[in-house]
Amino acid sequence: MLARLKARHAALESALDALERLTRNATPDRAQVAAARLALSQASAQRTRYLNDEVYPKVLASDDPVASEAVRALRSEGAQLRALSAEHVAAWNIDRAVRNWPDYCRASAEVRATMRGRVRRERALLYPLLD
Repeated sequence: MLARLKARHAALESALDALERLTRNATPDRAQVAAARLALSQASAQRTRYLNDEVYPKVLASDDPVASEAVRALRSEGAQLRALSAEHVAAWNIDRAVRNWPDYCRASAEVRATMRGRVRRERALLYPLLD
């Protein structure tokens, strides 16, 4: 289970890195940006599904009330962050992102930082529980 979670984290970080590299460009390549955003969305969704379907149920079924409470808080935070991410995607469709590239790059950097922080928290909490 831990190896699969690590693989999903690695895939998500790879997708974050790819979008970050693109946002360093002075001008956007629409097709590349669209593909990178799709890859990021897919990697995030796969990780979320795995957490919700496999990891959280396992930890919540344990006899550790502290771990269970921490996982419930992590799961709740995840739902809030997914809502923020959905707002970002809705606000920054590909046309607007390309048209307002510098502003999109700033907004994207904020979302990527939030996602990276989330992965750090997942690692800190879940890796020891799954090891």
